[in-house]
Amino acid sequence: MAKLKDVGEALSSPYLRSHADNPVEWWLFDDDAFDEARRRDLPVFLSVGYAACHWCHVMEKESFSDPTLAALLNENFISIKVDREERPDVDALYMSAAQAISGHGGWPLSVFTTSDGLPFFAGTYFPKTPHGQMPSFTQVLNALCDLWQNRRSEVLEQAHALSNAAASAVSPLTRLDIAKADPATSAQKLLRDAISALSDRFDAQLGGFSGAPKFPRPSYIELCLLSYRQNGDPHCGEMANTTLSAMAHGGIYDHIGGGIARYSTDRLWLVPHFEKMLSDQALCALSYLHAYQLFGDETFAQVARELLTFATTDLAHPSGGLCASLDADAGGIEGAHIVWTPDEVNDVLARADLGYLSAEVCSYYTISAEGNFEGTSIPLVDAQRSLLRSPAMESARRALRGARDTRVQPLRDDKVITEWNAMAVVALCEAAGSLTDDGFANHALAVMDALVKKNRRGDGRWWRTSNGPTLAFANDYAWLIRASLSLYSHFGTAKHLERAIELGDALLALFFDPESAAIYTGGNDAPGLFARGEELFDGATPAGTSVSFDALSRLGALSTQSRFSDAAQKIRIRTLSLLDQQILSAPDLVGALFADEYRREVVITGTRSDLVSLIQHAYLPEVVLAFGESAASDLFATRQEGLAYVCEHGSCQAPVTSAQELVQSLGLH
Repeated sequence: MAKLKDVGEALSSPYLRSHADNPVEWWLFDDDAFDEARRRDLPVFLSVGYAACHWCHVMEKESFSDPTLAALLNENFISIKVDREERPDVDALYMSAAQAISGHGGWPLSVFTTSDGLPFFAGTYFPKTPHGQMPSFTQVLNALCDLWQNRRSEVLEQAHALSNAAASAVSPLTRLDIAKADPATSAQKLLRDAISALSDRFDAQLGGFSGAPKFPRPSYIELCLLSYRQNGDPHCGEMANTTLSAMAHGGIYDHIGGGIARYSTDRLWLVPHFEKMLSDQALCALSYLHAYQLFGDETFAQVARELLTFATTDLAHPSGGLCASLDADAGGIEGAHIVWTPDEVNDVLARADLGYLSAEVCSYYTISAEGNFEGTSIPLVDAQRSLLRSPAMESARRALRGARDTRVQPLRDDKVITEWNAMAVVALCEAAGSLTDDGFANHALAVMDALVKKNRRGDGRWWRTSNGPTLAFANDYAWLIRASLSLYSHFGTAKHLERAIELGDALLALFFDPESAAIYTGGNDAPGLFARGEELFDGATPAGTSVSFDALSRLGALSTQSRFSDAAQKIRIRTLSLLDQQILSAPDLVGALFADEYRREVVITGTRSDLVSLIQHAYLPEVVLAFGESAASDLFATRQEGLAYVCEHGSCQAPVTSAQELVQSLGLH
């Protein structure tokens, strides 16, 4: 029987481990749990959350630790606990059911299903006692017990309707007329349409593309950077610059410790939801790196360095790889590890013989007696001041960081998620090239080595997290391809391209349907849900379809093996109908389609580090770079030594020998 208490410390998820000692008899999400529900003729309570989720912890303390409430659950339900970061497929499917009921979702996700896993009721956080219009969790449980026992036909009818709605939601292209999409639609048109939609959402005063809460959404920023570089539109440059600068100056950015929070609770980028996710560090670092490459602003380079330094230090796992996140709470108090008072600053700096800087430091970081967050201050920097610190200010920051490290620290989710670690490898490789920092390149190698050792099964099948037990998803494989190609284009080592090809074949075999061109989230070897979904809508991270298209497009270009390019083009045609009707539903896909349409291969033969560095320093999203070992690719066939070849759609320009000629061939300025 797969119960949390029987597995305990063997679980890879600290979120699940934290519930193992609850009086609730939690089960893992597997066949055993649903078999038990059928045996006892009970409904299932499915609770989905994650370690950095504030309200997940609240519900655990209020309800799941209460013996009386636990007894009610244990007698009348089979309770299953899921970490959404381990099982994004489960989360997406059942979140769709919650959204079908109420129009919104969130975490903790609370779903009630039949013994066949069909949802009949869903919500999010339920308080222990009634609050406003919100019933208590006990009231919800009692009402559902009555419904199950006395009105079973209504339960089954609702389960059928909700299951159909959820299945449709995770396969949205089934509702669209794919034939209406014009396969000749240009990526330039898609980019224009996306920029027009973003312009309507843009907060010209404060940056970002929404009101409160305000998320970084690096995929939107990437479209602005892409359009600025391609079309020279100053408005696109302004949208990217304003947003990146506002985030870097605001409280969402940790000025003392580095790293960016999940989102800002307000329009001002002032008060963050303090959790920090590895995925956000990687994706935001890429946007800051690309902005630095385009605009040359050293502020953006500094922020990118600090984001990746945070990821490779604060999130470093002792046995290799990078941990998933840091909690929003420290010692049960949200943001307690982040905030300051003037007296605390004065005391720390005085002990560091930097007391003469106290007034300047408090002014610079906007730390005041009245505070900006519950009587304390979240450090932030006025938009008119530079983020490039003087040596004295840097000494003060280091002293504050050292003192802050002695405080009660937030819990760290030590899952090593394949997808997010692979994202970090991509960002680290780009940082190594654009910032000329071999340290980041070494970190990228170390992270990939850890993934190979810990996140891959003996037969070559990958796990979602280190040492299983969940099989990796399409997102994991696609980001692993991207990471392997980034390593190949940074080091020129054949084994990385060879691994990318192996991963590409696995992606096609496990997740791609050649008839419909769907990229399914879960593999065809994974335990089944009541619906097999595809992830099409980009959110905090690129959807499985978007990153798979990008990975296959790049892999096809670098490997010169047509099966990858052919699959990518099938995905392109399939998804045009979605973009035609909902252009901002998949901004990462728009960017990937643009890069694919303008794809160029740069092949550099012999030992020409000057030419390699030129490519690695520049913002060239459509370029894939091949150099060093020839690997399993025809790109090196019949090439002369010591030259650079710029190719497009199989046709190559005359080779060049100098950096100046290469700049001209690429149209760089």
